[in-house]
Amino acid sequence: MYAGEIYFEKAEEIAGILAIANFVDSQKNTICEKIKSFYLLAKAYPQPDVAFVGLALPLISGVIHVGSTVDNFRTAVEQIKRLFPGKDDVSVLSRIVLAYVVNKLYLLLVFDKGNKAVWEEIINWLEHLA
Repeated sequence: MYAGEIYFEKAEEIAGILAIANFVDSQKNTICEKIKSFYLLAKAYPQPDVAFVGLALPLISGVIHVGSTVDNFRTAVEQIKRLFPGKDDVSVLSRIVLAYVVNKLYLLLVFDKGNKAVWEEIINWLEHLA
């Protein structure tokens, strides 16, 4: 199993601790446009999956810091430390929240046939990253 698959498994739990669902919902259009622009930029790189993550992490950092509270952030980091001992907890947290955001937007946009393949490719990239 890839680390990315595990991140998707833990996404709802960690997003719940951070309490970011309402923020993501309220900002879904802006976040969606940014994610799609990162996707298009990443396609030009030899390793688009790695490029996509690099492009998206600053946005995800903003989602975490604006959409959550300091206390919830600390609680989520402690949970990450328990789930992934020895890993860079903030990096893992960011990747898990990226998985959460992408999956949430995919589920909201699943009926948008024109973009379904884009979201499925992004999910595939994230699932298969180490």
